[in-house]
Amino acid sequence: MRRHWGLREFSSECLKSNKASNGRSLGADKASSEMMYKVLALVLSLAAFHSHLTSSETTKPPAPGETHPPVPTGPVPTLEVKDVVVVEGRCSWGGLMLESSTLNLMKEPCEAWTCDAENFTVTIQRCGDFQVPRHCELEASLEAFPSCCPILVCGGV
Repeated sequence: MRRHWGLREFSSECLKSNKASNGRSLGADKASSEMMYKVLALVLSLAAFHSHLTSSETTKPPAPGETHPPVPTGPVPTLEVKDVVVVEGRCSWGGLMLESSTLNLMKEPCEAWTCDAENFTVTIQRCGDFQVPRHCELEASLEAFPSCCPILVCGGV
């Protein structure tokens, strides 16, 4: 009879026997299990935070004679990720190994990542927010951050 396992049940059962279903030793202990839950909680928190940052907001139109400023607020540090995995003085983040104290300019996503291995953190900079006036649009670029941030173009200029 097959049994369906939830993540917590599976990891708890494996930790009891310290063996995977194929009989191999996991080399895991209670601390590893707790770290796994912390990482999972961090990932879920980041996903919720990213969703909040990227949610669309409705702004009221400017009053007659008033215009929205076409000036970006960024790039600025928007997020500091704590308790990242550090291996041999480099941060493991987003599928990459980041050198400590080095600015990593990304194209996709349009961000800059900086590893602080000593403090187990990665700082993420993103593009600033624009208020787009009427008859204007945002133009994207395929360059690395911050050049990939949208540029405000008004009236064909």
